[in-house]
Amino acid sequence: MKRRTVCTLLLAVSLGLTGCGSEESQTAPAAEAAYPLNTEVELSYYLAESIVPYAYNDLPLKKSLETATGVKINFIQPYGSPYSYLDLMIASDELPDLMESDWNYYTRGAVGSLISDQVILPLNQLIESDSPNLRAYLEENPDIAVQLRTYDGSYYMYPFVREDEKMTGYMGTMVRKDLLDERGLPLPETVGEWETVLTAFSEAGLSVPMSYGFNNMERYYRIINPIIGAFGIMSDFYVEDGKIQYGEYRPEFADYIRKIADWYQRGLIDPLFYDQDLDRRIQELVQSCQIGAVTANAGGYFGRWIPYLAEHAPNVKFAPVKYAAPQRGQRSMGGGKELRCYGLGTVITTQCKNPEIAARFLDYGYSEEGHMFYNFGNLGDTYAMIDGYPTYTERVTDYRASGASSLAAALKQYTRGSSFGPFVQDMRYLEQYYQLPEQKQALEVWGETDARQHLVPLLALTEEEGKRLNRIVQDADAYLGEAIYDLIVSGVDAAALDDYYSTLKALGVEEAISIKQAAYDRYLERSMKK
Repeated sequence: MKRRTVCTLLLAVSLGLTGCGSEESQTAPAAEAAYPLNTEVELSYYLAESIVPYAYNDLPLKKSLETATGVKINFIQPYGSPYSYLDLMIASDELPDLMESDWNYYTRGAVGSLISDQVILPLNQLIESDSPNLRAYLEENPDIAVQLRTYDGSYYMYPFVREDEKMTGYMGTMVRKDLLDERGLPLPETVGEWETVLTAFSEAGLSVPMSYGFNNMERYYRIINPIIGAFGIMSDFYVEDGKIQYGEYRPEFADYIRKIADWYQRGLIDPLFYDQDLDRRIQELVQSCQIGAVTANAGGYFGRWIPYLAEHAPNVKFAPVKYAAPQRGQRSMGGGKELRCYGLGTVITTQCKNPEIAARFLDYGYSEEGHMFYNFGNLGDTYAMIDGYPTYTERVTDYRASGASSLAAALKQYTRGSSFGPFVQDMRYLEQYYQLPEQKQALEVWGETDARQHLVPLLALTEEEGKRLNRIVQDADAYLGEAIYDLIVSGVDAAALDDYYSTLKALGVEEAISIKQAAYDRYLERSMKK
């Protein structure tokens, strides 16, 4: 089993790390690899993407990638939860060569456990000797490099990086603009305006005034995150005036959850927000015109729904709305923004028998040729250069002719531009991916938030910090998934809130904040020296 990895910068001087690779890795830096590589090596590559509906081993993408790199790939994908499958693989001690995941999510910032347990390889020397393209990119982008280094200066993944900050705001809320116009209501910007709009949707007979577009109860706070910023907090860890905060432990969270519970009791949000098959449920609600507001990705979700409605219910119009703020005209501190580089990447496991080949394979994505391939596919087939601009051909854009359900589905067959991997995502991909006026507008509207300045960067933790933080946040996440559900469904009273906050304290949330703060302070110090 083998697969692709996430890597980072090189150090000109060896750090004396153990396990950096084989003897070949200890030699002087190699000249830039010419692709395809002359090798018979096959790499097993775990993808944290369910095999349903895309089996990567069956896609044209795989064959093209093998041809371009000269490396045979065996993709491994789970049928269910990618993180549960990843846990099982690691526990079984039967690792693929490469593992690709959202590592910030998987370990909640504690990659140290994978390092200390000798699951993944340090990459400094491999980047130095076998990844000249990534090395050059990191040297040119020290802000990315500083986030990828661990506390001792080591690199462990080949990162997925978004080229432009505009690309980080791909998720938000759209509302039934046709119903608002009928009732003379403006697009909502505050919690009070949202309540008025949702009440109007309910009175109009919609079965679900508001819902989230897909279910992920592991990230419990997504239930209705379009409004949480209006309460002066964000979900999870965030930065406020140089201090690490934890939104669910803030006193303002009580006001937020009271409002959500009230809306639930009044039928203003989806009564089945916890449905494990919420993807299917929301799609049915959208297609039957029974939902008033929905939060989802602009591409894969609204990219399907809006064309369907244009054909089957042309009077139904969705429009993007801003993340809620305390007052109309203000910017929210909440939002769907992410860091350009926030933990998505590929790692090389300690069971990889050919780490140098793995490093060269992964480095392909940071070359000019690899950059174009991952984002646009094959020149002359899936894209053409028109006036210097890589333009998708009809093979991609006429996706219905090929039986694809959406542009996202078509792109997935030939590129990884609409997904992630060891490469830099090109803004020109997004400019074409968002074909609909509503999508283009959403990119601007959802970007009108101050969320970016409150995001916690990737933080380098010591082994001890990482293990302790990982345990605390795992316990806290497990508790919150149940506790917040109970607060919403059963109602919020003083006793329930006292129990909620005291339980989080007992689980060590204050200690987790302190650990994050220490790591953040070190990050700021390193950033000043980069």
